[in-house]
Amino acid sequence: MTTPEAVEFEPHPHANIFCLMEGEEFERLKADIKANGQIEPITVKDKYIIDGRNRYRACRELDIAPATKTYDGYDIIGYVLSANLHRRHLDESQRAMAAAKLVTTKLGSNRYSKGSSIDLPTAAKLLNVSEVSVKRAKEVLEKGTPELVALVERGHVAASTAGKVAKLPEAEQAELVQKGADAICERQRP
Repeated sequence: MTTPEAVEFEPHPHANIFCLMEGEEFERLKADIKANGQIEPITVKDKYIIDGRNRYRACRELDIAPATKTYDGYDIIGYVLSANLHRRHLDESQRAMAAAKLVTTKLGSNRYSKGSSIDLPTAAKLLNVSEVSVKRAKEVLEKGTPELVALVERGHVAASTAGKVAKLPEAEQAELVQKGADAICERQRP
């Protein structure tokens, strides 16, 4: 385990398929690291964070040099999925959003991933969701406002509901998002 003082890291594109902690959840993590230190090292490969983006961000905000460990393997997607799916409690829509990001993330953006993006059936299987759920989530990613996407990623709105809202003009999406998750769900009821 190393503690590089001057090394800057950036998230690996595959680590970004899962959303970052925000609000109270992130503040609790920061408070814990401040009180108890960074218990779990951040996993890196070269300049990329493979696992531990939230810990890295918390350490940076607390002006603490983050402890890291190097990932020596080549299955970054497998590592990211294993590290996150077993640790986080994600609902079906959140897993579908991660699968949709896998489908839309091009591999080969670095020397550790070769080939084209993962196909939809494979992504659905990897994240244990239906292909229909991934298609809905992909539609939210492609047509939804960033705020609508965030509501699904945080588990506040189902991908199926958000998929219908994503078909609306951006101004209507923004208006519904501003009213909150309940308004979005109410809008979609018959």
